[in-house]
Amino acid sequence: MASYKVDEFVDGFRISAEPLAFDTPGADPWFVDFCYEFTGGRRQPVTVIRRQHYFEILETSARIPLPEYRSLVQGCSEVLMSSWVCADLSQLFKDMVDEEMHSGWSEYCVEKWALERTRRGIGKRLHSQWTRLVSSADPDILKVQRHAFSAAFGSLAGPGFGSVDRPLICSPELYEDRTIVNDLKRYRPAAMLTYHCGMTLDRLRNWRTVFCPRDVKPYHALNVTLDNFPGGVPWRALRRLRGIRLPRPIRHRSELLVTLDADTGRPNWSVFAHARHSEIKEAFTTFAREANYQNSLSFRVLRDSWGG
Repeated sequence: MASYKVDEFVDGFRISAEPLAFDTPGADPWFVDFCYEFTGGRRQPVTVIRRQHYFEILETSARIPLPEYRSLVQGCSEVLMSSWVCADLSQLFKDMVDEEMHSGWSEYCVEKWALERTRRGIGKRLHSQWTRLVSSADPDILKVQRHAFSAAFGSLAGPGFGSVDRPLICSPELYEDRTIVNDLKRYRPAAMLTYHCGMTLDRLRNWRTVFCPRDVKPYHALNVTLDNFPGGVPWRALRRLRGIRLPRPIRHRSELLVTLDADTGRPNWSVFAHARHSEIKEAFTTFAREANYQNSLSFRVLRDSWGG
């Protein structure tokens, strides 16, 4: 495993691997390259700069919001390992029946394992740099991004969300519009939209219309629901608001999830849309008992409460 060093400067840092014992001045380049390839010790240095609104990884131009420490570690690890090549493992499986299958599977696992080892190797040192740089960031920008991150947490790997790069939440133009900034601080649905890949600044200015059916303007029940939107509702549930018209304002998480998960094409949809939390809780308890579940179902567990 490579040893890493961190070079610190005012607005960023640089991570690189310590040269191995055979990488000395005067050594033949072909020998050094051969040894690095054989040992898997080659690493690509990575430089991170803290801009006003985001961290930038210079080697990939990736922009990462200030609160996202884990995404920063992920991005740095991928750059460090970009020149690493897994050794040919086919000889290890020459006695197996399906050599090609086993060799491919093992190379994938080794690469995944190597990337995880790199993340662990730089994690603590990178955390101290992240803390240092975030502490000097603009508090207002940091507050907006933290609220957006907490609102979208759990949905970041879902459909429509980027893996690392967050173009809208990192856009300087977003913070020039005080109306948008105030909405992002107050309303969870608006904050979640900043993490969605298809969202633009113009659409975000009228973010309530994103949750309306086609040719329908924001209406009372929707506005009250969005103003009092509960936490723990994933994006894949929230986006279903575009396909329905709420019959009443909903403030409770269980009531909203049941309404969004119900089939609007069935005649009894209004029964689900008007169900109260106490009724839903009783139905959960009854179903768990009749189905002989060892553990009771709970709306605090998303996999129990959302089938979408």
